[in-house]
Amino acid sequence: MFTTRRSFIASAAASLGMSVFHETLAQSASTIVGVSWGGAQVDGAKTIAAEWLKGRRDYRLAWEVHEGSSSAVATKIRSTWPEVKLHLCHVNDPAIHIMRREGWLEPVNDLPNLNDAHPRFVLRDGAGNALAVPHYASTVCWGYRQDLVDRPIASLEELLDPRFKGRVGLRDPSSFSGLILVAFALEDGGDEKRIDPAFDLLTRLARTGNVVNVAKGNADVVNSLNLGESSIAMAGLAEWSVVARNHPVKLLAKLPGSRALKSFYSLAHWAIPKSAVSAGAKDLANYFLSPERQTQYAKLIGTAPANRLATYDDPLGALLKEDEFERFGYFCDFDYMSQNVQKWIERFDLEVRPLLRRS
Repeated sequence: MFTTRRSFIASAAASLGMSVFHETLAQSASTIVGVSWGGAQVDGAKTIAAEWLKGRRDYRLAWEVHEGSSSAVATKIRSTWPEVKLHLCHVNDPAIHIMRREGWLEPVNDLPNLNDAHPRFVLRDGAGNALAVPHYASTVCWGYRQDLVDRPIASLEELLDPRFKGRVGLRDPSSFSGLILVAFALEDGGDEKRIDPAFDLLTRLARTGNVVNVAKGNADVVNSLNLGESSIAMAGLAEWSVVARNHPVKLLAKLPGSRALKSFYSLAHWAIPKSAVSAGAKDLANYFLSPERQTQYAKLIGTAPANRLATYDDPLGALLKEDEFERFGYFCDFDYMSQNVQKWIERFDLEVRPLLRRS
């Protein structure tokens, strides 16, 4: 009986020791906090990151979802700097430029998979250093529901036609750093650095009564098109993919000779602020950029991979091959746009929005 009791105590102690050992390991693991967009994007990121985590005891993962524009990440980092609470930031160009100007970014030139990234998709500073790890490319383009538009559209000027009375969906200029304004500026000979033509054309459009709404976010755009409230709009590829599940759509991304009906490239990157877990965040970002994980993610959310060795589908025909970039693509200066979009928003609210309410 005594021997049995001793064995039991020893066994219990060993068991307790092993439990304490595992708990100590868990406590010693560092947490990488990632942030991405909601829905399929964060779900896809979680799926792939969980594969990277298998067999590792040095890191744990936690995820947050963007609240509005990805540039809000910069505000959150600034509020706690030099302590960093977001370690792997899934963001668009404007947020990265803010982080660059603040000096927050971890260098990423040493990541092996960066060698296989499309050169046009790698955001670099003046010295040629990569600022972040490219993850995927999507496009924003004009398009329409073919069942609601009776003939093809060849220019934004056509939106002033009476046939579009109450049918045009606009996008709030806060979206994509004012990209819709860039499109209207291009139509009349301007661009992001010559924005006045956009307001001239938008003022004329607002007076026609053709604009049915000004969408604030992704859900607004998708719902308006799905319900048939609007028949033409400017939207991202992920949004068009949702609408295309229910209705025939035509994307105006490859119109020869068009000044404004372009495939506007929107790139998502993993930006890595300097922190105690930078090494792990960089390794995970490199894992995301591998050909296999790029192919996997492209299938999950319907975008183009940043790695040239990965494969993807393009059922809506909005993504461009490398030899099409110059003819049909447009790569905005998002750094410049991010510094000017607030005054563009104020100008839109002053010059255009009141006309929409009266039309």
